[in-house]
Amino acid sequence: MPARLRRFLLGLVLLPPLLATLYHLPDALLPLGSDPTAALILLGGMLAYVLTELAFSRPMRTYVFGHELTHALAALATGGKVLSFNVSKKGGSVSLSKSNFIVALAPYCVPIYTVLVTVLAFAVRGADPSLPVREPFLAAVGFTLAFHASLTLFAIRQEQPDIKKTGSFFSLVFIAFSNLWVLALISKAVFRDSVDLGGFFGDAVKTQWLIFKWSGGKLLEGASWAWRAAWDAAGRGA
Repeated sequence: MPARLRRFLLGLVLLPPLLATLYHLPDALLPLGSDPTAALILLGGMLAYVLTELAFSRPMRTYVFGHELTHALAALATGGKVLSFNVSKKGGSVSLSKSNFIVALAPYCVPIYTVLVTVLAFAVRGADPSLPVREPFLAAVGFTLAFHASLTLFAIRQEQPDIKKTGSFFSLVFIAFSNLWVLALISKAVFRDSVDLGGFFGDAVKTQWLIFKWSGGKLLEGASWAWRAAWDAAGRGA
């Protein structure tokens, strides 16, 4: 089977989990309203990034550094090696000992600066629980999430080689699915008592199974109709 067709079929298989995740995510995030102060700080951080980009410009060098860093970390996580790492005003590049679709698409799926902010906040809180890190942490999470969303959409519109090589349809479905789950995981880390990640996962699995059953039934109906039509046509021809 050609690689392009295989990736397209994988994208189709991933559509039900994407739709199920998209359907249940609002319900999973709805309890965040129970802590309006924290939610407002988070939204304030997002708005701060939007205003920063409008007032100045897209921080492309910062984005390129994070983009290449995420490629490198994904390669290390999957058993590869980083051979070279370069970032300049004109762009960036990273040379790896091996690559796969996870390494290729990781920068579009993982808000690396949000991850770094979260790790730093937990490290600081672990070193000294008395430090007031929650409010700055929430604002930084909102700022970096908005940064990731804006620059990822901008990069995708530039027809990135990573996406073309992996297959545009599969890549876009995988990127959307991954970002939704990353958002759910970050929400759980930030609002541990409000977000029921287990319930969200269970509901998403049940819904995607229903979608699989429905689409499978429709495929069987279509195949049966095509078989009968071909049989009837063969009979008339005889």
